[in-house]
Amino acid sequence: MPKLWLFDLDDTLFEASGGMLHKIHLLMNEYMCRELGMEWEEASALRRHYWSVYGATFLGLWRHHGIDPRDFLSFAHDFDPRLYIQFSGCPAEDVKRLPGRKVATMPGPCLKRWSLTMLWTAWWPALTCMRWANGVRSRVA
Repeated sequence: MPKLWLFDLDDTLFEASGGMLHKIHLLMNEYMCRELGMEWEEASALRRHYWSVYGATFLGLWRHHGIDPRDFLSFAHDFDPRLYIQFSGCPAEDVKRLPGRKVATMPGPCLKRWSLTMLWTAWWPALTCMRWANGVRSRVA
């Protein structure tokens, strides 16, 4: 029996077809245009490049531009997720039925803002999970 369930809530617990990830990408581009002074197409290409190289856009922005990941991730997730969440059944009940501890990871402010904290034994901000998993990185080498 599993002792620990680790959930990454960005596009795993809820169906991707609802458009939430697209909304996050738009906000990421907006942030990059504002903070890095670039055009939309350039921001979009750089976002995809950093995702491809690091497995997380914020890692490239942090390493190459000194962007504070907490600021970036808070901005990119600042919307009402109920407009985008699609699911079948009752995810909250499904999670509650799982044996063991349930830990969610995503940008910390999002869990609070999205009122999801009640489902989990604990939640870890994304940066904490990446440090815990052998350094600040997303893709496993």
